[in-house]
Amino acid sequence: MREPVDTIADSDRLLPCRGVTREQVGAEGILHDENGRQIHVLNASATRVWDLCVDRPTVSALIASLAQTYALPAEAVRDDVLAIVSEFRARGLLEPSARVRAESP
Repeated sequence: MREPVDTIADSDRLLPCRGVTREQVGAEGILHDENGRQIHVLNASATRVWDLCVDRPTVSALIASLAQTYALPAEAVRDDVLAIVSEFRARGLLEPSARVRAESP
């Protein structure tokens, strides 16, 4: 089930789950999920979001970084970023926010 966007707080830290690796094939990123034994094909924007998640950003920092990458205001990318993060969580590719919040930064 997909996590509602309103449950994602700007202060949540994003952390890829262990066992998920990425490779680049042309313009697409491909995630290999060893835990769920699945492969996920990402478009360029979702690949960029994933790559930024590796550094464990907060949601607000991720939005700011994407906005800067595409030379857009943060409000213009916010909904798309939240939708991508929600999808990653729904597919079990990112740690749940409660577990990540409990860790020190």
